[in-house]
Amino acid sequence: AHNDIGIDLDVSSRSLGTSTVIGMDVDVVGHTDGTHTATGIDLDVDGADTNIGMLINTAGTHLKLVANADAVNDYATIAVADTGDLTIRTFGNDTTDSDISLKADGDVITQPAGGNATWIDGSSVTIFDIDTANKRFQVNNNADDYARFTVGTHGNLDILTVDASAFTNAHITLTSEGNTTIDATGGIFLDSATGAFVAKKAGTEFSATNSAYAGMILGYTD
Repeated sequence: AHNDIGIDLDVSSRSLGTSTVIGMDVDVVGHTDGTHTATGIDLDVDGADTNIGMLINTAGTHLKLVANADAVNDYATIAVADTGDLTIRTFGNDTTDSDISLKADGDVITQPAGGNATWIDGSSVTIFDIDTANKRFQVNNNADDYARFTVGTHGNLDILTVDASAFTNAHITLTSEGNTTIDATGGIFLDSATGAFVAKKAGTEFSATNSAYAGMILGYTD
């Protein structure tokens, strides 16, 4: 039983002024006279029962990637905190121009063991939430006003809108540039709590006011 180390580098530094300490400084400079490929570190780890390409242990940023054009202001960081929380952040000169792009030659698969995937805006408000445990996703305007889509047994789809301050204001509007078709293998049910049913043409109601009931007798002459 043995433990082998190729290079064992230890640097301890202490200063009373403003200083830096670097464990290893590697500079690789290539040229374009011919067909030239420059590689900073070529790392190959295999053959063991457990193979780890790189192990980074730090109380701060585990990895910092800087842009060649502006290494001071444009960069990204990867950090792992206690409990294994992973944070990937981007930083740039402007406020909101440092994007993150995922480009996969195959699929993009997310598999949260907790059952939730959440999108949060810059003010820490949850905008979009996928709850795989309850088979639903929710879009929020704020914590009290939202729309929820839930898939139940047999593929039943339930759409719920909520306005905490005034429940009659949580409307659903369908707008199409072409036709809107509702085709049900079973029945079609319309249930209005207020009893209002309105039929319009180009925004103008042509039914009896709020009374567009199917089969309703509006007038009769014998």
